[in-house]
Amino acid sequence: MTRTMLWTVLAMASLLSPVAAQAIDSDFDGPPAPAPPQVIARDSNGGVTVRAVRIPEPVVLDGKLDDPYYTQIPAIDGFIQQEPNEGQPATEKTEAWIFVDDKNLYVSARLWDSEPDRMVANEMRRDHMNISRGASFAVVLDTFYDRRNGFYFETNPLGAIRDGLISNESDLNTDWNTVWDVNASRFEGGWMLEIVIPFKSLRYREGTSPVWGIQLKRQVTWKNEDSPFESSPRRQRWLESRRRRARETSSSSRSRFPA
Repeated sequence: MTRTMLWTVLAMASLLSPVAAQAIDSDFDGPPAPAPPQVIARDSNGGVTVRAVRIPEPVVLDGKLDDPYYTQIPAIDGFIQQEPNEGQPATEKTEAWIFVDDKNLYVSARLWDSEPDRMVANEMRRDHMNISRGASFAVVLDTFYDRRNGFYFETNPLGAIRDGLISNESDLNTDWNTVWDVNASRFEGGWMLEIVIPFKSLRYREGTSPVWGIQLKRQVTWKNEDSPFESSPRRQRWLESRRRRARETSSSSRSRFPA
């Protein structure tokens, strides 16, 4: 068990499946769903809602981002520094995509770097802390949309795997392992990655409202820069939401994501 204070569940965007605009959960607290072809919406409070795009064929998991989806579907961008200059735009460009099919969730990213020779990536051992100490990209999924618990997935330019369970907003248990895959590659301006997470590797509630929480975060070690795509000012609102839900005697059913 690794205990650490995380940037994760306290600062999560809302992830909508392709049909979520027609079936929003009653606890949904993000900006309105982005209208296709847009995939991301932001509000003045720093809230973010992203839309997963259903694809007809699986992503070819080679870490090269040469499937046609990457030119046909807009990227998620606008990452925000958490460190060192909280709230300022990230200094290195990151583009991300979220896709779904009947069996899998896909998260891909192109991570530009102005000095790629300074990237630190020297760890391939599963779940090793050194993965987080170098250039890395992480995904957190709050599949019950409760802002407290989640699934953690992290990789680096070598395609290393680090995963774990988040509980009580602050505990990361890396003893938990599940089935997922990643491939990464470098290009002259940085690095790229493609992640596939089978839905059967996750737990989520059955239901009709396909809304999850999600966070994406990039680390540029040589700049000591951490940049999620949703920043932390929403913390207070989420804490207030937690208190409200704790007072409720029941909660509505949330989503089974594949839809």
